Amino acid sequence: MTPSAETFVALRRDFHAYPELAREEPRTSSISRLLADWGYQVHEGIGGHGVVGVLSRGHGFKSIALRADIDALPLAEETGTPSARRRAG
Repeated sequence: MTPSAETFVALRRDFHAYPELAREEPRTSSISRLLADWGYQVHEGIGGHGVVGVLSRGHGFKSIALRADIDALPLAEETGTPSARRRAG
């Protein structure tokens, strides 16, 4: 299954709406299920709730690494946008 741009937008808004503090990211780390569905080799529990998704194509030696933090700051947001944080951290 190939994710659509709308899928990524929805994920980003969901993660933003439900922030989790460092070392307390079980909801956010559930992205591992989607990564597996999308064909990534998934490694879970890295340093706690960390997730690594590996996507391999071909047999070449070139690679790229992307890193993203999954924790958030405990701040309340009052923007009124659909993805506004629904709770502070």
